[in-house]
Amino acid sequence: MLLKCPSCGEMKLEIIAVLALPGDSRSDDIRFQMFRCAACASQAVGAYEESRRGALDSECWDHYAYPASTQEWARLEQLLTVCPDRENSDCGCCAHRALARYDEKGRWKGAHLND
Repeated sequence: MLLKCPSCGEMKLEIIAVLALPGDSRSDDIRFQMFRCAACASQAVGAYEESRRGALDSECWDHYAYPASTQEWARLEQLLTVCPDRENSDCGCCAHRALARYDEKGRWKGAHLND
């Protein structure tokens, strides 16, 4: 699935890396994602969040990306390389610990490490 690039607006944002995270107070599944645009080569970070709460026929999801600085991208890319099991949301590695941060209401804080 390609997303719209937040830098150039083309539907050419490709997923480069994924890290499954534990759900939060809103989403059952959270998948942190790193992206690169095939059109302009810009880099972005974001997530796919899905909730299966409520009526049986009501799935709710959000898939988004926002620009990442070169420094932030490099730091996140290096962090993900140390994870032994990116599909395991219960993994206790440093990548999962760094990105699985939640606020006082139990909501995931997002992809940026410096928040």
